[in-house]
Amino acid sequence: MPTTDLRNVDTSPGADCPFAPPLGFEGGPDEYGAWLYNQFRTRVDMPQYMYVLWRFIALEGTVQPVTARGPYGDRLMSAMARFEQILKSSAPATCYSS
Repeated sequence: MPTTDLRNVDTSPGADCPFAPPLGFEGGPDEYGAWLYNQFRTRVDMPQYMYVLWRFIALEGTVQPVTARGPYGDRLMSAMARFEQILKSSAPATCYSS
């Protein structure tokens, strides 16, 4: 199983990264967002990659900072901000809350 460094993400088409679209992908940021959402819905490992990337972003300052380079780096980071909102809104209440 290959090792993936999710602190150094490359969004260039064809890059060896789970957040990189396939080689030949020529869409803009909106098409990349749709591709990323489709990956999240259809690939069994993508939610896990997104969660780990989100944790690295959330822990910035305590671990090596996350860099997202390539043509869709900014779009990926905005998608991760949305992912954080989804995680926080769907977090189950603890049984110890009063």
